[in-house]
Amino acid sequence: GYIRNLQISSRPYQRSVHPVLSMVQIFGDAHAACNYSSISSSYDLDKALVMESTLIKSGMRFGGFSAQSYVGRKVIGSGNAALYLIDNVVTALLAQPTLVIFQGGIGDITATGIMPVASFTSSMHAIIERFFGINGNPATSVKRMLISSLPWSPLFPSLSTASAYQADTTAVNTIQSGLPAWFDATYPALAGRLKYVDMLT
Repeated sequence: GYIRNLQISSRPYQRSVHPVLSMVQIFGDAHAACNYSSISSSYDLDKALVMESTLIKSGMRFGGFSAQSYVGRKVIGSGNAALYLIDNVVTALLAQPTLVIFQGGIGDITATGIMPVASFTSSMHAIIERFFGINGNPATSVKRMLISSLPWSPLFPSLSTASAYQADTTAVNTIQSGLPAWFDATYPALAGRLKYVDMLT
């Protein structure tokens, strides 16, 4: 091959970073587990590298990366940071995220189809409002938020178990897919800043 340009510098090469991508944060239950730090006991770069590669192909880079994974935490409920995701938002915000990728909801599903839909919906609203710093919540650095559906395949972990979870899995994904419409209607000045991606399909 041929070298067209060569630059040697005492400082890292600086690329422009879109303000929304200044600090990308994945937040949620165990499915949000991902870390850039090689000293982590759960060292796994798969998600991070795929995400970075996808952004680079689009001509974008992000500045920092933060993973806030809380194993077993539920969407429904508050008052105990060891049990509920919303009580961990204050810690997640310390990283000053600009884009939050939310992956949660699995801890709420049951094998009986009795997950309270209204409670799950209102809890998702509360989490989103806290991240954006709206509806009486303190101002934050969050500019955009991406809600991910449950990532379980129709056959995970087994056909019988997946079948038992199906009713609640469908309910969660239906609720989460409708969040952008609720957000845009409730906060028209922020319309378009909340998106949904169907990971299940």
